[in-house]
Amino acid sequence: MTKNIVFFVAAFVISGSSSIIYADIAPTRYKGWTLSPRFEASVRMTSEVVDIYWGNVCKVKAVFNLVNYSDSVIPLKIGFPVNLTYLKTRRSIQQDSINKIYDFIFILNDDSLTETDIPDSKIDHSEEQWYGWDCTIQPGPNVIHLSYSVKTSPTYAYVWQRNLYYVLHTGKFWQGKIDSAVVTVHFPQKIKIDQILSETTPLGFETRDNSIVWQFKSFEPTDNHNIHLQIISFDIYQKMLEFRTALSNQPVKTKTKLDAAIFYASLTFAKG
Repeated sequence: MTKNIVFFVAAFVISGSSSIIYADIAPTRYKGWTLSPRFEASVRMTSEVVDIYWGNVCKVKAVFNLVNYSDSVIPLKIGFPVNLTYLKTRRSIQQDSINKIYDFIFILNDDSLTETDIPDSKIDHSEEQWYGWDCTIQPGPNVIHLSYSVKTSPTYAYVWQRNLYYVLHTGKFWQGKIDSAVVTVHFPQKIKIDQILSETTPLGFETRDNSIVWQFKSFEPTDNHNIHLQIISFDIYQKMLEFRTALSNQPVKTKTKLDAAIFYASLTFAKG
């Protein structure tokens, strides 16, 4: 009975509003900002390491290694595509939104840069919007440290489900292949393999106690590299384990069966 109930709940996954959506930085040529193609062709992202710390307010820390293959300094607009995240800026942080992102810290070669362009929250989300920084890329290796905070929202329809997106395909705007990329999601407690839903992509991730890790080698980013993690929320999963234990101990009390039925039924519906 318990296994059937758990399977029934897990099989009822739908794609609702995402809890968290993140994206990589990219060189940009969007409206209003000019960027010569030769600039893009001269700068390569060789590697990136992204750490996402899960919570009601998530912290994202990323390190990007770039190489300027020319002999000259390259002025380059580097942006963060916020239209993928349906974000509000720090100017409107108190407003309701699906996600809220703020506290950007952008450090290029040990120099902290202030964003020069902030998207207009009044513009329709279908239009391309970016946070932007005016950067000076030195000949040879360059390092960018980017961090920011994200306030998450519940998933639509199914309160037990949590989604996480990390978009890697914006890396295609850099020159050539990326040698390596590591994306790690850190949880406050151990993540169980059966807590991770089968819709999670791409495959090939690794679980390490309280984290999930994706590693990519020598790749040209495409949509297939974008990370979509779906899990059962920790509080709901713990409740499932408690009912699994209670229902496996014979004889099972009628009240326990009724409580379990009510609990699992509540997971398949949402108000609104």
